[in-house]
Amino acid sequence: MFRRTTMVTLALLLAVTLLAGCGGSASAPASKSEQPAASKEPIKVGVVTSLTGPAAATGQQVAAGVKLAALEWNAKGGINGRPIEVDVEDDQYKPSDALNAYNKLSAQKPVAVFLPTFSQLVMALEPNVKAAAIPHFTSATGTVITKSGNPWFFRLRTNDEIMGKLAVNYALQDLKTKKPGLIYANNDYGKGGYEVIKGMLDKAGVALVDAEAFNTTDKDVSAQLLKLKKAGADLIISWSTPADSATIALQQKQIGLGIPFLGSPGWGTKEFFDLVKGAADGNSVLVDFVAGNDERTQKWVKAVQDNLKATPPSFVVSSNYDGANILFNAIAKVGTAPDKLRGALLGTQNYAGITGTYSFDPAGNGLHQGVIAKIENNNLKVVKIVKE
Repeated sequence: MFRRTTMVTLALLLAVTLLAGCGGSASAPASKSEQPAASKEPIKVGVVTSLTGPAAATGQQVAAGVKLAALEWNAKGGINGRPIEVDVEDDQYKPSDALNAYNKLSAQKPVAVFLPTFSQLVMALEPNVKAAAIPHFTSATGTVITKSGNPWFFRLRTNDEIMGKLAVNYALQDLKTKKPGLIYANNDYGKGGYEVIKGMLDKAGVALVDAEAFNTTDKDVSAQLLKLKKAGADLIISWSTPADSATIALQQKQIGLGIPFLGSPGWGTKEFFDLVKGAADGNSVLVDFVAGNDERTQKWVKAVQDNLKATPPSFVVSSNYDGANILFNAIAKVGTAPDKLRGALLGTQNYAGITGTYSFDPAGNGLHQGVIAKIENNNLKVVKIVKE
């Protein structure tokens, strides 16, 4: 789907029909005295993501979001007359390959890098990020990233700690659970969700009736689901990635479990819906964003469909698209000097992106909200936006 290294020239871009007004995207117009973008030195932006391997379907969406933002800026003349060059390297969903990919990009001297959307790969690169001392963006949600103390991380999705709190609040206040249960992946993502959810429920004086873990390689989780039913759960919170979420949704349907679920964002992706084919209908999910929910995001969805043919308009695409626009706006204002750029990024407040409203805190967390949706006819219907 992607070439390893891409450079979009002005000549090509002038032939691309882009949809005007795709939310969040804005460029500073070049003055009449400035030369055409093609004659200026390009601004290089790197992307490390999974283009191949088991996470390729999601990983490719990271590059897609950055590329779409770059297409739109370059079509308007670039940043202050300089074209944007997006260089992409494949991490193959392996920490060692992520490091190799990162080192290749570093040799190109990018002004910023977009990292994988998986926390374990991001943290494998953390020492390199700190040493490079340039802004790094990620749509990974593990709290370990921005709690690492590394000043060069900028998170583009709401972190797991906040999402866990939002899930518990909705479960207690709206779904009125009295006996919640939890099923979670036995990895950093799942265990992090377990800690937050259990802690929040304990504070509210509501105990988990049971918490069941599973390995991401498991093909059968029916035993865990039946244990949750035996424990008397009146709601099951599922903290799992798309493929695992699909296994849970399919098997709860097959065994006739009869207990409602509140799913983590893995329950709201195209990959999930392609697998479950309606088996999750009637359940609730907490996601970052629902594509096409209003007129503004409908325009963005069309831009994705027109320019990124095989790419779903997901929250991974939208968050990296938003991050790229935030970066490009900052460069237009202060240039590419790392310290000035970092300051401008941290100073970004109330930025109306496609995914949501971004206000960066001192730790580099940009988004602080989620969207509650109901699964109907194998699709998402927005219930409400929830905030920290």
